[in-house]
Formats: sequence, structure tokens, C-alpha cells
Amino acid sequence: MSFSLAQASTVTVPAHLEGARMYLSVGSPMYIPVSPDDAGWGGPDLLNPADPNSDVYFDWYEFTYQYGVIPFGGNTTQVDMFGFPVTARLEQTATAYDQTVGIALTRDQVLAQYGSAVGAAFRPLAGADWITAPRSASAFRPGGGQAGYLQPAIDQAWAYYTANQFTLTRLNQTFSRRVTGGRLQFTKDGVGPFYLSKPTTADVMACSGALASAGMATTELELGAEFCAAFNRGVALDTAKWYAPSAYYPASGTKNDYAGFFHTVGLGHRAYGFAYDDIDDIDDIDDIDDQSSVRILPNANPPSRLTIGIGW
Repeated sequence: MSFSLAQASTVTVPAHLEGARMYLSVGSPMYIPVSPDDAGWGGPDLLNPADPNSDVYFDWYEFTYQYGVIPFGGNTTQVDMFGFPVTARLEQTATAYDQTVGIALTRDQVLAQYGSAVGAAFRPLAGADWITAPRSASAFRPGGGQAGYLQPAIDQAWAYYTANQFTLTRLNQTFSRRVTGGRLQFTKDGVGPFYLSKPTTADVMACSGALASAGMATTELELGAEFCAAFNRGVALDTAKWYAPSAYYPASGTKNDYAGFFHTVGLGHRAYGFAYDDIDDIDDIDDIDDQSSVRILPNANPPSRLTIGIGW
């Protein structure tokens, strides 16, 4: 299941892989168990100090592809952690598609810049082997020292949308109404009502719980993703800024400094720093204002090349 670059520097992409990960490690292999029937596998657990990968330098690239059905799409990611800089160049000769995303700095440069760029709550996320994302860090989970980090911003937004109508228009669709009884009661293009409960810091950092969980209607999940992005980016109070990248991660105010930092070091200021960091990409994946490191080919034919670069 694994090999060194000395053994093989190139591989052929299979014709069908959905939700795939290409794990990369430096200095030693990773330890990933696969069940005897090939029905499942065990990924590294960042919260487990006894995980066999806890002293391995690693990172990964995510992708999905099905020949003739699903266009090849992939991204570098810091949603869970940062191990070392990775770049990904995706090419398709027939369409002249040639896009590169990721981080082109050295690992030491990223670590040095991170410490001086983020607030005090986020600095301890940087350890000897990697920088842990807030959603994967015990500090930002219930009971952790930063479990209430976003609560002032969440409380402020919920109070504002209690006193003022909430309205968000995107993709020619309009969500509107206000917070009633502690829940955002809203309609989509006049249809509803639908509901969003007030999220916690952990819900926002992981884009889960009140913003995305089993049993929620599709429309509720849609607006939950939008709120997740807005809270992480520090613009939840003003929906006019939800699709304005120049307003994201303001110098003052409470936001996800970890995600904001990786946008400063990513090529083209693109990164995947939280679970819905591709919000603002959906109108045009190659638009100048897109935010995430996701790149998708324009058709379901195979890529000519995917070149992964490892920075150290």
C-alpha cells in the first residue's frame, strides 16, 4: 500500500477513486492498517498521542475521479493539520488546462511565519511534527481551553439576527427571516420554514453539529455551510461580505486565524483551511475570487499529469 519515491516516482491514476487520499511522508513510512477484507482502513488520529504516526512527518492530497463520469478534482488541504508544504499541478493537454495550487515555501518558513501571524489562542497548535487544525485540536473542543473562543462572535451574530432580518442572496437564491426562540427560522425563496440552531465554537471549527448533522434538511445544510464559512472568516455579521474575499479575516474581530494564515502563504492566496473553505468557489471554480485549493478538470477525461511537489 506504500512505497518510497526511490522505488517509484510516478504512478498511474486508477479509473475510479472517490474521496481518495494520497498520503505523503518524509523520513519514514506511515502506518495505516487495512482490514483483511479491504472494506476499511485506519487513518492517523491527531488526538491520540499513541498513534503510530505521531512522530512521522506527513501530509496528504485529496482527490476524486471516475473516468467518463466524474471530472478529476483534487486539492491540497490543511483542514485537519499542516505537516509540510505540498504543491499540486494538474494538467490536461487537450484542453490546455494547467493549474498549480499549494504552498511553495519551505517547512521552516511556514512554521516561522505561522507563529508571528496568528493570535495567542492558535500558537499552541504548532508542535514539533505538525500544526494541528482547530477542528482536530482538543483545545477547541468542548472542555478545552479555547472551547468558547468564537462564542462572543456567535452570540453577537445571533443577537443581531434576532433584532434584524437575516438576508443572504447567492446563486440567485435568497435565504431570509430572523432568529426566533434561539433558532434562526428562515425560508429559501419563500419556501419554509427551515431552522438552524445556534452553533458552538466546535461546531464552527468542524462545520458540524448545529451547522451540519444527520437529520438536517438539505436547505438547512446549505445555509449551515454558509454560516460555517462566514464565522471562520470573521464576517458573519454582514452578509454583504460573505462573498467578498477582501473582507475575510479582518485584523480586528474573532475569526479562525489558522485558516486565515494558510491563505496568506498559499499560491494565489488559496487554501483549504476549514471544511467549507470552498464556499465562494461554486459560481466559477477558476474565478479570480475563489478561495480554496480545489482544482477540477473541465471534463471527465483523464488528466495528462498530476505533479505533487514536497517542500522541506
